[in-house]
Amino acid sequence: MSAAGASSVDNKEWKQYNGMFKPRCGHCSLIYNDHVYVMNGFNNLEIYNDLWRAKVNDWEHWEVVNSNIFPNNHGRYGSGCCPVKDGFIIFGGIENEHTLNDVWKTVDGGKTFIKIETNNDIWKDRVFFG
Repeated sequence: MSAAGASSVDNKEWKQYNGMFKPRCGHCSLIYNDHVYVMNGFNNLEIYNDLWRAKVNDWEHWEVVNSNIFPNNHGRYGSGCCPVKDGFIIFGGIENEHTLNDVWKTVDGGKTFIKIETNNDIWKDRVFFG
C-alpha cells in the first residue's frame, strides 16, 4: 500500500506530499501549537492507534508523535478531537466494533494521554461527529 498524500493550497496550486502516514479515513485531525495533527482512523486492512504531526507551514516533513495512543494497543476510528487550553483531547469513536464514550487528554503534544473520568449517565457513546 502506498503512503498517503496530503494536499494543501500553496500560491493557488495544489501539491501532493508523500512519505507520511498510511492512507486512512475516519481519522481525526486538528491544529494545535502551529502543528497539524492526524490521529487514528482505518483503511480496509488496519485500524490505526497512532498520532502524526507536521508544522502548518511545512507539510513535507511529518513525524510520528505516538505510535500507540491507547494503552490496550487497539486502534479506533470515528472519534472526535479538539484543542483545549493546555493541550487537546480525543473522545468517542469505535474500537473493536463497540462505540465509545471515553475522553483522553494530552498536555505534551500527544506523547502521552491520560483518561479523563466522565459521567456515563450524561456522556453517551458517540461516533462520527463534529
